[in-house]
Order: sequence, then C-alpha cells, then structure tokens
Amino acid sequence: MNDYCTSDFSNLLKLSDLNSYEKLWQLDLEPVDTPNRERGGWSSVCRLVLVGENAQEHIFYIKRQSNHLSRSWQRPLGEPTFAREYRNIKAYENNAIAALDAVYYSEVKSAGEYQAILITRSLDNYVPMDDVLGQWSELTVSERTEYLHVIAELIGRLHKARFTHHCLYPKHIYINLSLVPSARLIDLEKTRYQWLRKRECIADLSALLRRCMIFSDSERQEFLEHYLTFNELGLSVESFVESFYRRKNDKDTRP
Repeated sequence: MNDYCTSDFSNLLKLSDLNSYEKLWQLDLEPVDTPNRERGGWSSVCRLVLVGENAQEHIFYIKRQSNHLSRSWQRPLGEPTFAREYRNIKAYENNAIAALDAVYYSEVKSAGEYQAILITRSLDNYVPMDDVLGQWSELTVSERTEYLHVIAELIGRLHKARFTHHCLYPKHIYINLSLVPSARLIDLEKTRYQWLRKRECIADLSALLRRCMIFSDSERQEFLEHYLTFNELGLSVESFVESFYRRKNDKDTRP
C-alpha cells in the first residue's frame, strides 16, 4: 500500500522535526489504553500533540503496531489491521460518510517485523454516544429527537452505500453536541461490503439497539422511521422491530 500524508500534516511534521517514519515510530508517548497484544504482535494508541504556526496546538491520535496482522482470502499471508482500517476510512470519505479523518498512513517490513502507523485527527468537541445515553432522561423531547435523527441518518447513509460496520456500538458513534448536532463513526476496522443487504443491515442495527434499551418504544420507532428514509430496505418499521426482537431473543437464549 502506498504511503499517505496530507499536506497540512506534512507541514506540522516538518515544524516538529518528525518528518520521517522512523521518528514517528520512536516517539515515546503514553498509551491512552492498554496496548493490544493479540494476533501474534502488539498494537497501541497514543495522543499526539503538535504545535503549528502561531503556537497553535493540533491534536491527533497515533496508532502503531507490529506483527498485528489480519488475514483474508485476498491477503492470506496477512497485513496490518491498520491497513484495513485506513482503507475503510478512505472508503467512508469517498462515500460522504462522516467518520475519522486520516492524516497519515505508512507500513514497513523490517527485521522480521511488519509495522504500520496510522494517524487520525482528534474528534474535538465530540463525545461518545454512551455519554449522551447516560444523560438521556435529562434531555428534552426535542433534543432526543434531534440526536435520534442525526444517528439514524449517519447509519442510513452507511448502509445505503452497502457497508456494514460490524461493531456498531454506542462507544463507536461520536456526537457533536453543538446547536446543529452531527455524528461520526470510529473503529472502522471491521467494516465490510454488504452481500446480504437486509440481513446485514438488521444485524448492524440490532447490535446498536440492544445497547440502547433506554430508548422508549416511540423513540425506537422514530429512529427506525428516520433511518428508512435514508436506506430503503423494503421493510416496514413494524417488520424491522419484529426482526430486531426475534434476533435479540435468539441471542438472549444462547448459552
């Protein structure tokens, strides 16, 4: 895969004397969570603050991994999991689906290691949907409806483009709480093209709604009606709700 770096980020790297893969790889930064040590390697995420012109701070997240590989029939020998995430970020961008902004990607094979670096912009002024759900009972009916519509439109546009997130949880939906709310998706590594459209849309939405049981029946209906205006599935809201509960009950009864 070709290296990628936006022009504005390239300028910031030059100002910070970090304009090489080696310098970015060797940065000593505190991980924001426990590094992932699966798939035969490791993967970590750190907060990266760069200072630009006029002493303005710019915040990013730098993700580094070594021998943390995923395999598929297309790539049986494996590739960095960040490669898949980077491709999905660009696919979302090409389909006007709001998500993370990638500013840098590079991968290197060196001394038996398959390394990769992915850097994304910080989602300033956004909070996880989990935070919004935690305050749901304190919101007005108008505020709840607005958030329901913003989230439903984002997911509707995602599914209309024939993508399934495959990890559609509230913690992976970020919401801007401005006067005109907006939403973005993160954790795009598992995104796949839809082959079984209705089934995969229902699975994605069911994964989300099972974690949003705080929604009332009328709110769930409002959410689904708005979703279906952006992604027509040939299903009524009633038939979808029936499919949702059938899927939920099936999962609840599994050992």
